[in-house]
Amino acid sequence: MENIMPVLSDSVLTVAAALLSLLCAFAVDSIRALTAKLKAESSKLQSEELRIVADEAVARVNDLAEKAVKTTEQTVAGELRGLVKAGEADKENLKDLGVKVCWEVERNLQQDFWDVLEITVGDVERYIKNTVEAKVYELKQHSALLLPAEFIETE
Repeated sequence: MENIMPVLSDSVLTVAAALLSLLCAFAVDSIRALTAKLKAESSKLQSEELRIVADEAVARVNDLAEKAVKTTEQTVAGELRGLVKAGEADKENLKDLGVKVCWEVERNLQQDFWDVLEITVGDVERYIKNTVEAKVYELKQHSALLLPAEFIETE
C-alpha cells in the first residue's frame, strides 16, 4: 500500500494537470472564437453605419445641388443668359456661374459628409459637379432652360 499511494497520487496529479490543461485550451479557444465573432460584428456594424451616412451624404449633395441651381436660376442665370444671347456678356460668365454653384454646394456640405463621400465616391468635387449637371438637366427637362450643363466647368 505504501508503494501504491505515491504512484496513485502521481497519477491523480497527472490527470488533474491534464484536465487543467484541457480546460485552459478550451477557454483560450472560446476566447478566440468570441473575439473573432465580435470583430466580425463590429466590422458589419461599421459597414452598415458607413452605408447609412453615405446615403445621407448623397441625399444632402442632391438637395444642396437642386437648391443651388434653382436659386441661381431665380436670381441671375436667366438674366445672364439673355445678356449672353444679346452679346452683352460672355459665355465665360455662365461657366463662372456654374463654378459658383458647385462651390456653394461644397461650402454647405458638412465635413463628416465630405469625408464619407471621399471613402465612397473618391473625388468629391467631381461628384458634386456631376450632381449639379444632373440637377440642371433634370430641371431643364421640367421647365425652361435653367443653367446649361455645358457651361459648368468640368475638368
